[in-house]
Amino acid sequence: MPARPVATRGASADLADALIGRLAEPLLRRTARLTDRLGVPMRFVAPINAIAADPKLADSIADDPYGGGTWMPAGWIRTFLQSEPAVPPERFQNCPVILAQPDADTWTPLEISRPFLDRIAGPTEIVTLHGASHACIEDPGAEELAALLGRVLGEAAGRT
Repeated sequence: MPARPVATRGASADLADALIGRLAEPLLRRTARLTDRLGVPMRFVAPINAIAADPKLADSIADDPYGGGTWMPAGWIRTFLQSEPAVPPERFQNCPVILAQPDADTWTPLEISRPFLDRIAGPTEIVTLHGASHACIEDPGAEELAALLGRVLGEAAGRT
């Protein structure tokens, strides 16, 4: 949940940590009429260099105009930072929740996601994806994610 300061700081770019993690939401909220339509480079908002363990791949994603090289309206960033789940986790028990956690994810490590997961009322499970970074494109984590998705889809098909 990005509204939690630790989650916001974890999702913020390294150089902008203090600014994004602490000041961005209040500043964007107070200036929304002026700033909502302004474009902001995603590389200033998120630690795109942490999306993959391979520096060349991370650079490629960061430079991709449809990936990390894109710009987003400041209003989108503001509403993302202000977002809250439609159902509070303490009341969510509609279905099992699985956190597929890459074990080499320096962008969103388990300690950022775990407090929210622990608040979910229904059943939860953590599946560790070995050797994978945030984008989860490294093996064996990518293969483990594919197997997990196959399992979840198979279980869902068996319930319908």
